[in-house]
Amino acid sequence: MRKTFVAQALFPTNARDEAFRRSLWNAVQSNWPEISPRKLGFHEPLTQIDDTTLADRMFGSIPMTVYQQIWKPDKAGWLGTLQFDGGVSKHSSVFITGPLKKYDAERMRELLFALNSEYAIDYAFIHTVSDSELEDKKTVFRHALWPLACGMTTVSLGEGIADATYAMLFGRPYVELIGKSILMGAGNAKIESTDETVWIEYTGAISTLHTDYLRFRQWRNAIRSHVGPGIFYNPDCPDGSYRSPDFSTSTMRVRDY
Repeated sequence: MRKTFVAQALFPTNARDEAFRRSLWNAVQSNWPEISPRKLGFHEPLTQIDDTTLADRMFGSIPMTVYQQIWKPDKAGWLGTLQFDGGVSKHSSVFITGPLKKYDAERMRELLFALNSEYAIDYAFIHTVSDSELEDKKTVFRHALWPLACGMTTVSLGEGIADATYAMLFGRPYVELIGKSILMGAGNAKIESTDETVWIEYTGAISTLHTDYLRFRQWRNAIRSHVGPGIFYNPDCPDGSYRSPDFSTSTMRVRDY
């Protein structure tokens, strides 16, 4: 299997709004310009863009029948998707995937933190799915693996976060639900916090999820146990009652342009 990483951030706002999209692209270009869009569209084949067509293509009106905007940088193997709220999700989200060997932990973290400072992220994650994890979850693929490979929605979060991942940003709804002190007390992890968010990251390199999955799984299980029942999907109790935030209380922060 080709080794890739995925990252997703879910926002309590409508990404059809021009200010949101302008803020997103500015954050990408400032924090990781190499993955800035060079092809763009609502479906394949994508349209090649340059500096003169960028604004019209990226900031024009979005048809209500369209639920995503796809972009590709010049780098091979990379794909970004801006998913609009509607359909199965009350959230808009940014989803990025690329070759694992090109993963830059510091740049991805800075990008997510930059987006969170502009718009309050409700939940974000970074992960890579190994062959061992595929085998481990083959009987619970839809709930516990598909969202990690293809992205989460408001609906899937309501059924429990698919699983603890390599890195997670818990926004205000989850901090209020779980408790900041509990999240900050997660052991053997890189932890950072703001007033409203907590960042939890596995201490090993992301590539070790492929080379030493059993060690990561032990850490994952410890995180699941630490935050308590009902937060993460439980394959032993698929019809269980999950603790999910009331996302209707999420608020949006916007920088003026």
